[in-house]
Amino acid sequence: MFDRDTKRFIACTLVDVSIKRINEILRGVKVGETSNIALVRWEDGTVVSSSTWNTDEATETLNIEDANLNMGVDEQVFAKMKGLVDFTRYWDPSTVKEAYANEIFTHNGKLVMMNPVPVPPDDYDEVYSPEFMVIMSIEEMEGKCLCRQVFGFHLLYVV
Repeated sequence: MFDRDTKRFIACTLVDVSIKRINEILRGVKVGETSNIALVRWEDGTVVSSSTWNTDEATETLNIEDANLNMGVDEQVFAKMKGLVDFTRYWDPSTVKEAYANEIFTHNGKLVMMNPVPVPPDDYDEVYSPEFMVIMSIEEMEGKCLCRQVFGFHLLYVV
């Protein structure tokens, strides 16, 4: 932890959550029959956990762009997700929250939403930077006219 006024290191914290527990949480999140969810590293899209990938049996890591995950994310969609907000420059917290709440990507018949983790703070913080992103997708046909809010994801798609 850093003191916001002096910018000096003042403490260290540890939050330890097992991948097994994250998997349980993600598998419990369902918006519809075809919805999938994944937690991925912000920097490169490495999947930490996914409702469609069994980490207990995995012998190597996967990237969110892997078609076997069936998330509807390719290289271009992932780049657009990361580029939605430039956290290296000044950003307005309310604009950021609105951007993530309203942006829906479409690819390969999927509606895809995402949110940064940790959630951006309510006040601008020049040192804030997401470490992960939560990505949720649903088949476009099922997602049409479906409107719900799940952990900050707003699903609204009108024909």
